[in-house]
Amino acid sequence: MNASFDESRAPRLPSPEGATPPSRLLAELVNSVVGSQPLNKQPLLIADILEEELLRLGWPVGLRIGGEPELAQRYGVGRDVLREVVRLLEARGHVRMRRGPGGGMEIVQPNLDDLIGRFFGYAYVSGTSPDCVMATWLDLQAAAARLMGRGPDRDWAALGEAFANHAIAAPKELGTAIIAASGNPVLVIIGELIGALLPPACVHPVPNDADALLRTVDGAPALLDWLRSSAETMLQSFDTDDSTDFRIDPPPAPQSACFRGQAMQLVHDLMTATSPEQWRRGTLIGNEFDLADRFGVDKSVVRQAIRLMEDAETATSLPGRGRGLVTRLPSTAPLSRLLCAFFVAHQVTAKDGEDAFLALRIECAGSAAQRATQEDKATLLAMLHDLKPLKAPLPVSALQCFERLQQHVAHNNLLSLSIDAVKAFLTWRMATWPVVTADILETYKEHTTQVVAAICTGDTASACEAEVAKLVALSTARAV
Repeated sequence: MNASFDESRAPRLPSPEGATPPSRLLAELVNSVVGSQPLNKQPLLIADILEEELLRLGWPVGLRIGGEPELAQRYGVGRDVLREVVRLLEARGHVRMRRGPGGGMEIVQPNLDDLIGRFFGYAYVSGTSPDCVMATWLDLQAAAARLMGRGPDRDWAALGEAFANHAIAAPKELGTAIIAASGNPVLVIIGELIGALLPPACVHPVPNDADALLRTVDGAPALLDWLRSSAETMLQSFDTDDSTDFRIDPPPAPQSACFRGQAMQLVHDLMTATSPEQWRRGTLIGNEFDLADRFGVDKSVVRQAIRLMEDAETATSLPGRGRGLVTRLPSTAPLSRLLCAFFVAHQVTAKDGEDAFLALRIECAGSAAQRATQEDKATLLAMLHDLKPLKAPLPVSALQCFERLQQHVAHNNLLSLSIDAVKAFLTWRMATWPVVTADILETYKEHTTQVVAAICTGDTASACEAEVAKLVALSTARAV
C-alpha cells in the first residue's frame, strides 16, 4: 500500500461533453464555497474524488465503475483502503457494491430519509436551537414568496383554496404550502429537511389573519410583508411556550446488521452517550481499543465508525499515547456537499438553483440586519478594509471568504449550509471557469459596501434591497 495518495496517478471516469473547467479546479472552488478543509487521509480523499467525478457526470444512476481490484489499481492503493472508500460512499448513500459476475461499484440515487438523518445528527451535535429551526423555516417561506408570481408554476389559487377548505391549520402546513406554491424544487427539498426538524410548537394554530391574507392576496409583496410582520410574533410566542424544553435528538439507530450498520450503530451510541455540550467542547471519548472493549465490537468496526465521524467532521482521531477519538463541532461543509449531490442526482435544473440561491441570499441579508451584534458589525467593517486593496484579475474563490462572513452574521447555520449547498450545485454546473475581472471586482466592492452599511444600521428592508441590487449588478457585469 502506498504511503501517500497521488491523485495525478488516478485515471478519470469519462468527462461530460462540453465541460471545459478542470474537475480539480471546480472541486477547489466548491471547497471554498462550503468552507471545506478535507483531511489528508487516503480513504476520505479518494471518496471525495470519486464523488466529484459523479457530480461532473450528472450523477449517472445505475452506472457501474469497477470492482474492488480494478478500483484499487486505478487509485494506486491497497484493497483495505479501497474498502474504506466504498464504505464511506455507501454511508453517504451514493453507491452500493454488487458482488459476483458483472458486479462492481454501482451509482445509486441518494435517499431523502438518509439525508434527514444526517441533518438530525448535525443539529444534535452542533446544538442547533429550536428557534433557529423555526427562523430557517420562516426564511424559506419568505424566499418562496419572492419567487411567486414569476411563472405559471406559482399557484396562488391553490393556497387560497387550501385555506378555504381548512386544509392548512398550523405553521408547518402553512409553510409547506407556501414553499410548494413557489414551484421551486430546491426550496421544496430544503423545506423537507428543515420541516423534519420542526419542534412540537409547530402544531399550534397559525395567526388568524393568515386565512384572510391568503384568500385575498394578489401578489407576492403582500405575502412577504405579512411573513415579515408575523415572524417576530411567532418566534416570541414560540420562545414563551413549553417548547423551550424541546431538544433535537440523535438520528435514529440504523436497522441494518451489515458492517455499515454496525459502524453507524456505534456512531449513534457514541452520540447518545455524549451530550451536545460535551461534544462541542471537544471530548476525548477513547481510543480504538477502549471503544472496542466498551461497546463489545471488533476493532475494524471502530475504525470504520471513526472514519464515518471524520467524514462528517463530528470527530477527529489524534495519534499518540494517551490520545484517541476527540469530538468536535462540525462545520456545515459535509452536509452542504451531501445536499449538493442530492440536487444533482435528482436532476434539479440550474435555473431552479439560481432562483433559490438569489432568494435565500436576500433573506440571509435581511436576517443579518436583524441579528448582527456590535462585534459582528466591527468584523464586517474590517472585512471591507481587507476587500478594498484587492486587485483583478482574481479567482472567484478569493471572494468566498467575504461571502461566507456576511452569511455568518445572520447566525443561522441551517440557512448558511442551505445557501452553500445551492451555490456548490451551481458551481458544478459551470461551463466556463469564472474569473473576477476589474469591472466585476469594482461592482462587487461597491455593492458589498452598501449591503454591509444596511446590515450595520439594522434595517432589514434596506439590507434585502441592497442585496438584490448587488446580485443584479453582478449578474449584469458578468454578462458584459
